[in-house]
This record gives sequence, structure tokens and C-alpha cells, in this order.
Amino acid sequence: MKSAIIRIEIPEKFLNSAILALKPECESTPTERCKAEVSTSNSTLIIIIKALDTSSLRAALNAYLRWVKAVLDSCVVVEQLKEK
Repeated sequence: MKSAIIRIEIPEKFLNSAILALKPECESTPTERCKAEVSTSNSTLIIIIKALDTSSLRAALNAYLRWVKAVLDSCVVVEQLKEK
């Protein structure tokens, strides 16, 4: 089994949105080749991924990093709209 831990410092005001967006992805994975968990510690988003092989781990890492970026980009846009 291969594993990776991702720790990403993000603004605390976006942590809840990130957790809410990523939790469903952890609960129902499209394949049994990998599992993921998300949590927070202070202002750090923590993602733990465990996979059967290196290619599955890499695919999961890429997917979760893209999802985190999408969530953060969305949060920034919403914040900018609130300011107007």
C-alpha cells in the first residue's frame, strides 16, 4: 500500500468550505484502488491518501489538488462579490 499526506495552509475562513466540498469525494470513491481522508488542524487542510499502487496514488493526488484549487478559487470569487 502506498500513501501520501498533503498539508495545505489556507485562510481559516475557507477551511469549512474546503472540508464540505471534499468530504463527499472521500466517502464515495469511484474505485476501490484508493481511499482518502480530510481533516483540519489550525489553518491547515490535511488530506491523507492511501492507494494500492503508485499510479492510483498519483491520480488521487492530482484529483484532490485540483479540487482544492477549485474550492479556493471559488471562495475567492465569492469573497470578491461580497465586497462589491
